[in-house]
Amino acid sequence: MKKMITLVMFVTTIVSYTLHAQELTSKGLVGGLNLSNVSSDEIEKNSPKLGFALGGFLTFKLGEKFALRPEVYYTNKGYISEFEISSLSSQLDASVKYVETFSLNYIEIPLLGVFSLTKNLNVFAGPYLDFFLSGELEIKIDGHYNTNDTGVWEYTNLDGSDSEDINSDDINSIGYGLTFGGEYLIGQFSIGARYSLGLSNIPDESVIQDENVWPVGSVFDSKHINIQLLVGFYF
Repeated sequence: MKKMITLVMFVTTIVSYTLHAQELTSKGLVGGLNLSNVSSDEIEKNSPKLGFALGGFLTFKLGEKFALRPEVYYTNKGYISEFEISSLSSQLDASVKYVETFSLNYIEIPLLGVFSLTKNLNVFAGPYLDFFLSGELEIKIDGHYNTNDTGVWEYTNLDGSDSEDINSDDINSIGYGLTFGGEYLIGQFSIGARYSLGLSNIPDESVIQDENVWPVGSVFDSKHINIQLLVGFYF
């Protein structure tokens, strides 16, 4: 219910501003690269994952220097997590490294307030909602598992990979956060950079306590961080 209320309020805000906007000044397409990660106190070692974004926007002029820009685009976020499990005794010599790549696909709807510093330079900020579509977890394993139960060592090398879909029931279907950035205009094109900070938890609250739902090494309390390099085209 809270998610639906949030969605209704967000859509209502967009429609309200749009109806009262004095002038539709531009529309266009935007796309580029994501460098995404997560913020969490529970993960020891993680690194950014490369993804992409593609969508469109409308710009409504609300003043000489200020405009409102609702956007809708498809975006691929996620992160890479690494951890090791090792044990050494007279009967066991094991060392295994796991690399987990979480790839999460969303429809993202930012509502940006745009301020024109100069004719060619804009800065913007605003909230966004994201709607989870699909996800995949890829696991790569590298290491060895050697045993000595009978007085003779048995050697096993571990080298492989596997993947599985991430269930939509395990992810917050509606997330939210803030976006900050800027763009430089060159004719009908723009080159921009953005930083997005998620304010909602990625896993659904109902499954956070159930560690069997998430693979070993995954993050239960985590929020998206995303740096974007985007190119836009104004019609």
